[in-house]
Amino acid sequence: MINPINRPLNAGFTLIELLVTITVLAILITAVIPSFSTFIGQHRLEVAGEAIYSDLNFARTEVITRGSGAEVSVSFTTDGANNWCYGLSVNGNCNCALTDITDANACVLDRGGVSTLKTVNSSSFDGVNMTSSVFGADSFTRFSAIRSKATSGLVSLATLSGEQLQISVTALGRVRICTPNASMTKYSAC
Repeated sequence: MINPINRPLNAGFTLIELLVTITVLAILITAVIPSFSTFIGQHRLEVAGEAIYSDLNFARTEVITRGSGAEVSVSFTTDGANNWCYGLSVNGNCNCALTDITDANACVLDRGGVSTLKTVNSSSFDGVNMTSSVFGADSFTRFSAIRSKATSGLVSLATLSGEQLQISVTALGRVRICTPNASMTKYSAC
């Protein structure tokens, strides 16, 4: 038996102990990275879905605030994958790629005499694809103050790892998030 008092003060790990530790860490990291990237993808999808949900509800609230005869549109543009955007406007269908608020087709909201560009694009949600946005025959929904009507439709989002969300708008203006393939337990099934 070795006496701990006689052991040298600079005793450390042996090369074998160090290699075993590094090997175990490498195995653990290899096992965790796919789960972590799936978690990041799900989180980005949730954030994108919640942003669209929030802005659709904002448009509905804005119409009610503006009163009778008011309309607010939410226009979507997508290539069916990772290049997409949407914008809010009181001028009907707008182009969410425009950044000049003086352009008649820009997504602009006027509040208290101040014009504000109101757009969101996919660069804020890396790895989230907008697979479709269909509202009747159009790619925009229009909220109307008359009986809180809206153009019903659906926006579909997905990640490369297969998680999916849908944000739907009913004819009465109700906005809802659901998951079509039950891949995300936070939301109800579509």
